[in-house]
Amino acid sequence: MVGMQIYVSKDGQQYGPYTSDQLREYVQQGNFTINDLACHDGQNWVTIGQVPGFAEATQPAAMQAPPAPQQEQTVHEPMSIVFNILVGLGVVATAGGVWGLLPLPGTAIILGFALSAAGIFCSASYEKQGGCSE
Repeated sequence: MVGMQIYVSKDGQQYGPYTSDQLREYVQQGNFTINDLACHDGQNWVTIGQVPGFAEATQPAAMQAPPAPQQEQTVHEPMSIVFNILVGLGVVATAGGVWGLLPLPGTAIILGFALSAAGIFCSASYEKQGGCSE
């Protein structure tokens, strides 16, 4: 299926997006296996071998254990950005409160913990929903 954007999860890292042709090439080169997880619909993770239109074109060489992908791809995770911003602001507010750099240290510390907790909560909620793309 041309035009499909596919993300791959391997060894705790997310790669992509790839077209089906790019992914087929990476599998043939041994970078991924048909048993690695892929997300082609923006919601569900399945094995690469279960991606529509992919199973028919795979070759037996794809079953070998691959080395890590040769090229790093940018991972587009909007919730990880939200997580980083909230936790970062939380750390800054907490540190400013602890060191007495802000006018109301107690409030800054509480705000810092609240921002950090909100970032962690957003990240955990997103992972439970099974989202995997932009």
